[in-house]
Amino acid sequence: MNSLVEKIEGRHYRSILLWRPFLFAKKGAVAVEKLISEYKQGLKELKQAEVREEEKAIVNSMISDMRYAIEWMQTARMPGNKRAIERRAAYQKEISVDPLEMQKFVYHEEEVQSTINSWEEEKIVTCLSILSESQRECFYLHYGKMYSWQQIAEMMGVSKSTIQIHITRANKKIKQYLANKPIVQEIIYD
Repeated sequence: MNSLVEKIEGRHYRSILLWRPFLFAKKGAVAVEKLISEYKQGLKELKQAEVREEEKAIVNSMISDMRYAIEWMQTARMPGNKRAIERRAAYQKEISVDPLEMQKFVYHEEEVQSTINSWEEEKIVTCLSILSESQRECFYLHYGKMYSWQQIAEMMGVSKSTIQIHITRANKKIKQYLANKPIVQEIIYD
């Protein structure tokens, strides 16, 4: 059983890393169809496998993950979402948020530090973690990278008003969060 799980797990982990670039290419339909058939074959093998009681949870989880991936590839949208993947900027471009680049927002009354310590970094990460992914991306690009709303809208393929809404909501969420955390507020907004 372990060899079957390892075989399927390894094969599909490698293949899932390959499918996204092909989704939007003209020849990609063939590659995605091939990948879907590989997943369906792996799913069939998992369903037919005889497993011990202690391995059932792992196999059931793998079956669930494979069904999810197959649905995603067949519909080109995240299962449960109404918009196709090509219309979702978050899937087209992933932007990592570096807390060190956000250090320009960290200020002490006595002095401006050139670097932030781990406690301050943790607080910034905590503040950013309350935001949705799109709010966090917009907030980071606007305040961390100093892009205009229009530039961010062009990069993400959405309207300027959408970016404005995301940034406004992000600011509102952070301010509400900080209202209950006075020590954090002193560090970030003073």
